[in-house]
Amino acid sequence: MSLKTVMPRDLKSKLYITRISGCQTEEFHQGSQCINHCLSPAEVTKISTKLQQMRQSVMASARSDRLPTTPAYAARLRIFQATRRPTTQVGGWIDTRWGQSRVAGALGQRHADVMDLLMHTYIRSHHEADGRIRLLIDPYLLRRGLSTGRTRPGARKSARNRHTPTPLYSAEHLDKLIYDLSQAEVQYALKSGLHCEKYKIIEPKEWATVTMADPMHPGEFRTLWRITLSSFWVRLIDELGVRYDIPPIKRTA
Repeated sequence: MSLKTVMPRDLKSKLYITRISGCQTEEFHQGSQCINHCLSPAEVTKISTKLQQMRQSVMASARSDRLPTTPAYAARLRIFQATRRPTTQVGGWIDTRWGQSRVAGALGQRHADVMDLLMHTYIRSHHEADGRIRLLIDPYLLRRGLSTGRTRPGARKSARNRHTPTPLYSAEHLDKLIYDLSQAEVQYALKSGLHCEKYKIIEPKEWATVTMADPMHPGEFRTLWRITLSSFWVRLIDELGVRYDIPPIKRTA
């Protein structure tokens, strides 16, 4: 869909115009005084309303095609410990108002961040017949999302390195988080009746046959990952999935 507005050529360079064609947008500088002089308030309101409706329609369509960011029961059942330094649990039951759960493993807030980023940044998804979902993942996006944006405490960027790219999260630490998520065993029983025996949240990562240009090494390519969500985790998402945009994750501890 597209919106075309007829106006003088000199006005087009000053008006704020958002032209939506499919999912692409083009924005130009706004000259509010020029709008007030050349268009009536009713015309400005009509154009703005139409643009807003079209923008919301496109964004809603894009969001509906994506999987939920996380299951609400991940927080309700306390699957992830409220710390960045989790301790290994042996599988004791945790009672909440929504049901019970127990975790054998060490899952903390960094693990929860990884799961959110997996669902927020995946490139493609494929639903298997047994209920699992395979995700095509760019590890660069995970490392960038987990990065704190700091090189060392108290460091200041000089004029020389002010535009240096933000350091990425450690690849070794990310591999450790993915490994922890693939090894931890979770069991839950909801008061709504949904329950399952011990299961893994994700399966061990696999290397995909797809490559992309590496922004950290111009001219080189990096291999993408395939991460598979277990059918039991997918059932939690289907039970009550939550969608939200993830802001840059910053270290607070």
